[in-house]
Amino acid sequence: MYAPCDGSACQVIWDALSVRLQALRGKKVCIYGDFNAVRCRKERKSVMDYVGVADCAPFNHFIEENVFLDLALCGRKFT
Repeated sequence: MYAPCDGSACQVIWDALSVRLQALRGKKVCIYGDFNAVRCRKERKSVMDYVGVADCAPFNHFIEENVFLDLALCGRKFT
């Protein structure tokens, strides 16, 4: 999936995806792509791209609500 850069537009995508995933409860699902969000400030590549803790909360809630497993990157800090 590819999420837009706008935070409110991302929320619309995440909400729609959450509804779809709830319909698939009990089935194994793999979701990957560019969510255009970070889980914490240190994941942001540039200091110019400042993100506050409050900006991370909706994405973290989306991950936790859907019981996602956030796989760690191997070899590089950023992709």
